[in-house]
Amino acid sequence: MPAPSRKPRRRNRARESVLRAAARALETRRASRRRWGLWTVALLGTAAALAGLAMAGNLVWHRCFLENDYFEVRNVEITTDGSLAASLVREYAGVREGMNLFEVRPAVVRSNLLAVPVVASVSAGRRFPGTVVIEIAERIPVARLGTRASGTPLAADATGHVLGPSSVRADLPIVSGLRDKALRPGDVIADPFMATALRILGICSRPGLRREMRVASVDISSDTWITVQLATGEQILLSHDDLETKLERFPLMRDAARRRGLDLAIYNMTADANYTGTPAATAGARP
Repeated sequence: MPAPSRKPRRRNRARESVLRAAARALETRRASRRRWGLWTVALLGTAAALAGLAMAGNLVWHRCFLENDYFEVRNVEITTDGSLAASLVREYAGVREGMNLFEVRPAVVRSNLLAVPVVASVSAGRRFPGTVVIEIAERIPVARLGTRASGTPLAADATGHVLGPSSVRADLPIVSGLRDKALRPGDVIADPFMATALRILGICSRPGLRREMRVASVDISSDTWITVQLATGEQILLSHDDLETKLERFPLMRDAARRRGLDLAIYNMTADANYTGTPAATAGARP
């Protein structure tokens, strides 16, 4: 008797295996979707909780600090080493009595004040519960720019920063012959000879030379020499090198000329040595 065929049973087993694999794949996809759904819910819940905390914190911040009269600014302490008025400092800094102390940002106060040409450095801070502290170091004008016949007068400090008309004084020496055009307060002078002029003014203002060499003007228009006009009437012609030595020797040279009875109007110190003088009668001479 022949053996029964096993082909139908094999086909059934293969079909069952395919169905089980499909079922496992479907269950895997469902589990993955459930996990992503849980993660999404968790993330949304966390975001909502954080937003709630932020709103609550912001409300507490406003109620306890920004809207609290205890932190009202009652005093603005201003210290400056110059003549800048306290009312102008408040205006430039953007602070006033009555505002909230936490509205005052020291970095912004410093930035606002450093934009003022006459201000060299600023220290700003808050002292609880209601005081703003501002300390200012002002730029000191050492020279007036241009000539007495120029338009709006401007000044400069020892670093070449341009200062406005309020910094100009009648007793400041004049620096003329600048190559910079249309200078405005807050600019930095680019003319390289300006540094030489400022150095000359610094040397002549030293205690040992201040009385002997009160400078009225410095002319830097020439590329070859610098003309220093003293308040006593004499002119000194200088080269750009060895300035300190030459300026320190000038009083000795003038004293020697006076002892000989010479009335010199121009002292030519452009050479490295063998300085010469021009009498007042022929003062039009130049190197």
